[in-house]
Amino acid sequence: MKVVNGSRDRALAFRADAGMGLLSRPYVVIGLIDPDQSPPLLEPDSWRRDAVYLRCMDLDNERIAEQFPQLRPHLFTREHAERIATFVKTLSKDIEGIFVHCEAGVSRSAGVAAALDEYFQNDASRWFQRLRPNPLVYHRMQDALSRKEHDLTRFPCAVCSRWVRWLAALGFRRLALWVGER
Repeated sequence: MKVVNGSRDRALAFRADAGMGLLSRPYVVIGLIDPDQSPPLLEPDSWRRDAVYLRCMDLDNERIAEQFPQLRPHLFTREHAERIATFVKTLSKDIEGIFVHCEAGVSRSAGVAAALDEYFQNDASRWFQRLRPNPLVYHRMQDALSRKEHDLTRFPCAVCSRWVRWLAALGFRRLALWVGER
């Protein structure tokens, strides 16, 4: 999976058949836009399969929001990360590239891109060499991408948890999932 990032201006000019290494391949767009902005009007592109836009500010830790509570609604949240992870995992079989953008293309989009590269290629080093990925975005994306769809060990009751793991170990995975949902 090829992951490319850029700024809002680069997103406005982006076309898969015009470069950035995607070269006429199916891709998706992930945009992290400022809360007061609207998504960019992208050029028509027959290779673009879908796009998702999330509003958040470029805040790199939660302590800022503790000091300034009015900023809390504008943090990159776990829900943002889950939405991106679900979006990418759902479409990963149909696409060959992901274009991630934010306002400047240096921090938020680099954080998402680094986590995606780590997930798909097991190597995020290139993002840390030339950019400054937002640590809050990067770590939340890592967490969201590493979660399994059905984690059989997360139940409130220890007995129920052991019962579900036992069912799964015996090969009754569907039954274990069904029991776990109750």
